[in-house]
Amino acid sequence: MERTATLFEMGLRATASPLLGSVTQAINRQIAHYSYHVGQIVYVARYFAGSNWRTLTIPKKKSGEFNAQVASGEKSQR
Repeated sequence: MERTATLFEMGLRATASPLLGSVTQAINRQIAHYSYHVGQIVYVARYFAGSNWRTLTIPKKKSGEFNAQVASGEKSQR
């Protein structure tokens, strides 16, 4: 039984679309696409939460406070 070469074995070139490029580029594009949708979900969640919204990162104008807490060992950057 003859085996068909994979895209990886053929040099990472995909031919399904002239815009596709390499498999690595396609994976990168897909990850960017997912992150865009995550942003949309967060935007809608923030809208519905209204004043109950809690920031997902360090709040605006609070980075100095956060850095001090990390330096003192109270918080982690992870």
